[in-house]
Amino acid sequence: MPASSITARQAWGAVAIVQFLYQAATIGALYRCRDRDPIRHRRPLFLMIFAVSNMALATVVPFQVILGNRLTIAASSIIVTLLVSAIVDSLLVVIASIYLAFQCTQVQALHGPYPTGMACPDYKHLLLWRKLSNNAFGIAFVVANQTIALAAVLVFLSLHPQLWTMVFDDADFSTFSSPEYVVMSIGNLIGLKGVAIGLTIGYKIRMVSDVHGLKRTVRISSYIILLCLVAFVALGQRLRQQYGSMFDPSYVFLALLTNGTFISIILHPVLIAYPNASPVNDVQESDFETFLSTTEGYEAFRRHLIEECSMEHLQFWHAARQFRIDYDSMGHAERWNNATIIYETYLSSSAPLQVNLSSDISDHYARLFARSSRGNQVSPETLIGRDVFSRASTAVVQLMVLDSFARFKSKHRDLWEAFLARRREQLILDGISAPMKPTSTSLDFAIHG
Repeated sequence: MPASSITARQAWGAVAIVQFLYQAATIGALYRCRDRDPIRHRRPLFLMIFAVSNMALATVVPFQVILGNRLTIAASSIIVTLLVSAIVDSLLVVIASIYLAFQCTQVQALHGPYPTGMACPDYKHLLLWRKLSNNAFGIAFVVANQTIALAAVLVFLSLHPQLWTMVFDDADFSTFSSPEYVVMSIGNLIGLKGVAIGLTIGYKIRMVSDVHGLKRTVRISSYIILLCLVAFVALGQRLRQQYGSMFDPSYVFLALLTNGTFISIILHPVLIAYPNASPVNDVQESDFETFLSTTEGYEAFRRHLIEECSMEHLQFWHAARQFRIDYDSMGHAERWNNATIIYETYLSSSAPLQVNLSSDISDHYARLFARSSRGNQVSPETLIGRDVFSRASTAVVQLMVLDSFARFKSKHRDLWEAFLARRREQLILDGISAPMKPTSTSLDFAIHG
């Protein structure tokens, strides 16, 4: 189909489909990163299929455009450049996914108290790959979003070369009544400017804030805005050279933000429906912790998490519980050393087995241990109490109940129901008679600590 026969609605429809498929891969990857668990279950396959499909699409389309002579040479060059950039973006998503999978399994195998039998490389090399994975993922997120926003505008204008002069001309746009003129008119872009800034920038900040915390979120958002400005300045200078004084480069920046609004509106239902909704919680957290306090329950749940490659939350819960149990038997120095090890292993921003906590809780522990380590105003002994990790432990238990344990129950229904029956029986006995010392059974329900 020649470019001249493609209508504005068809062009926008094609752009919308490409944006939807392309953004689903990159934002889907970021969304799973909120759980520190982007590579688990069938979702990695979903991510990889989209990334590979986009790479194939970006490889094939330029040849069809050029060999079919469907657009001008200049327009073909623009599309080829942007689609090649899409190849790079998709490759970054794939690389980041592989690194994150490597991080989830190998770091756990190296640091976990229960070895998974995987071959582990040197510790320093492991941390290097971990850092590379995080950086690659951040680059993929920033570059991909801005590339597709710019591509949407340029592909549309390439399909309708006559609009290059009409859109950026200072003529009276009231004479243009067809949809493409209304969509791309300067008046519409200016009208959407405030909405674009609010939705695009605000939505991106909200998505990454749970992962990185407020300070890093602001920094990442600044990079996104800076990249958008660089793209608009570079494109604006290019078009100014081509069209002279009749072109105002600020319109390109408004077009980028408007397109970002369009992307956010299209993707919003997808993000809402993406598998992050918490299942109905029919498990009391106290019952869950009691279950983990039993030998059989703990071992069964541990084996389940090894299969899912997500042991870090259970390991942290066990370490925090053991710290609380052994607190009285430790001296001040030993308490401080053990608490520091737990913090650096599970809670710090560079922890090899970092658990998924809100930015408020993470910042709380960062300030706590930074202040304690200085030792100039508050001594470590006054800060490291028995329940120092209770806040983080409670959050981790809530997460396990809603995530991993929900899947565990479906696979081990008989074990869980047997525990609940014995639990109810024990509570009834405790209520009608004097407290009795728990006895050892096949399911030991004694709570140690």
